Amino acid sequence: MSTRSAAAVTSLAERLECVPSATVYDIMDERGLGQTCVLSHEIRGLRTEASRAGPAFTVRWVRDPRTVRQWRPSGLQRITDYFAPIEPGDIVVVHGADDRSTAHWGEMLSTMAWRHGARGVVIDGGIRDSQGVLSIPDFEPFARYRSPIESIKRMRIHDVDVPLMLEGAFGDYVQVRPGDWILADTDAVLVIPAEIVDEVAVAAEALEEIENKARTELRAGTDIGEVFRKYGRA
Repeated sequence: MSTRSAAAVTSLAERLECVPSATVYDIMDERGLGQTCVLSHEIRGLRTEASRAGPAFTVRWVRDPRTVRQWRPSGLQRITDYFAPIEPGDIVVVHGADDRSTAHWGEMLSTMAWRHGARGVVIDGGIRDSQGVLSIPDFEPFARYRSPIESIKRMRIHDVDVPLMLEGAFGDYVQVRPGDWILADTDAVLVIPAEIVDEVAVAAEALEEIENKARTELRAGTDIGEVFRKYGRA
């Protein structure tokens, strides 16, 4: 659960969405977090120019071949109850239990999450009903793969708002805690610990200003060596 107001979440999200993930990664790497902040590169946006930032609302699936009627006597909450804690601006982060066949998310779940204020979903797993998901306003999906295979009788949601361990770009696992910040764009999905997201945003904005100056001079014909010496960037 975020300790920020909805307006504060929106403001920080807008700032981060203006900075490329590559620039934010450089800041994370300078802080010794480069190995533990990038999710698997197989997780990609369904839209080419998609960009989303916001606090993580986590969802953990488990493999379970039982039918819905069989789960419910065991005390499983109704699916709709899971979405009540979502706050405006959240990015849903889904752990698909390392399954590589089933769709763990689709149009209906996206719509319910969106109704509670979510602005996107990052799925370490599969998505279905892609066109329906893409038609939801101000909602961006990122997923490992697309699949038509229904989760019912194969998988079920086990927990929400719990820490997740997801596959990282370097082969290790990346921790995503509820409230950690997600920045997802064309290049990558980054995880920024909640306690440092403000300082990372400030540092990334400053670095992007330098990048813009270096980019302008390069395009104007300045030698790349001179640009590097001047700005420490190339």
